[in-house]
Amino acid sequence: MPMSTYQVSISKNTDAAAAVRGAMELLGGMARFVNPGERVLIKPNGLFQTYRLGAVAAPAVVAEVARLVLEAGGKPIVGENDLVYDPESPKFETSVGKRYYEALAAIGLTEAVPLVDLTAGEMAKVDFPNGKVITGGKITPVIFQVDKIIDVPILKTHDQTQVSLGIKNLKGLLPVSERIRYHEANLEQAIVDLCGFVKPHLVIIDGTTAGEGLGPAECSPVRMDLVIAGANPLATDMVGAAVMGFEVSRIKFLKYAVAAGLGPKSLDEVEMAGLPIAAVARRFVTAEEVVTRQYAEMGVEVISRNVCSGCWAEFRHIYYSLGAERTKLAGLTFALGRLEELPERDKVVVIGNCAKAVAGHGRFVPGCPPHHFEIEAAAREVSGLGGEPKKLG
Repeated sequence: MPMSTYQVSISKNTDAAAAVRGAMELLGGMARFVNPGERVLIKPNGLFQTYRLGAVAAPAVVAEVARLVLEAGGKPIVGENDLVYDPESPKFETSVGKRYYEALAAIGLTEAVPLVDLTAGEMAKVDFPNGKVITGGKITPVIFQVDKIIDVPILKTHDQTQVSLGIKNLKGLLPVSERIRYHEANLEQAIVDLCGFVKPHLVIIDGTTAGEGLGPAECSPVRMDLVIAGANPLATDMVGAAVMGFEVSRIKFLKYAVAAGLGPKSLDEVEMAGLPIAAVARRFVTAEEVVTRQYAEMGVEVISRNVCSGCWAEFRHIYYSLGAERTKLAGLTFALGRLEELPERDKVVVIGNCAKAVAGHGRFVPGCPPHHFEIEAAAREVSGLGGEPKKLG
């Protein structure tokens, strides 16, 4: 029986390698995706070379994916930003390169599976014919030197996009300057533009130890023993988001991906193989919950209800762009999401069209979503901080 276009598998096993193998067997095996002799880029979420449990794709998962590619006759490489095995580096002991190398060594694959720094050398210049906010730029040339791309994100939350999965993980194919540019644009549309260009052939989400809370870097580890796999990045991300307890329709980049025609319109169009979502789903602590506490500690109130990731991403951006100045926002209230009423406050910034019902309570920043420059400008004005919004980098 042919595999559905939008089939996604879920495998659970306390042994990470067995979970990977199980997820792939449910899809018909790696040989359905990799032909003998093909060069294959395995792109894990490596998070700037620092290994953190629950924030970085597990070494055992990455190594098993490489082994399956080899068994199918392919020629795998593992590539990520700054991914090197360098015992002379002062950061060697905490590096992702060390962990991945050791995992490959444990199954005798260090010679067969090289680690590749995707940002080394000159970047390729490309055009995105169908891009909405990103119509071109620079990207690693490695994607043009391989026949297939296997996207290996980790199952985790994110402080700007709510979740970080296969589509978001592709941003690791970009040099730092481009990643900053994507954040300055509409980040969630930007990563969809990128995915529409790159089109990975397979997504294998590492949910063996996932990450909740303040992702992408400061996640709290959550033992799940899961691997989620699928050929379509949008379908696979929808399943991953649902497993973490998120409402798929409220994640803006998934809505943008649907609009771009990158996959199913909803989870109803996804055929599950192996375990059903309901059998493994767990409500993850969101980055939004952690960020709200962060602001409260600074004397800043955040009132939100059913906020989508679009407004949240633009709002969260100003935490970084304000830098140390954010401590001067004490006494300010931010309101966003589908709010019908708001308690009286002296200094209020109301963010996004969904909060229009309470726009009269303060400085209203319209948009779906409004740009973070506009949000920061309003925050500076209402708080009395003054000055101009800043760019990152």
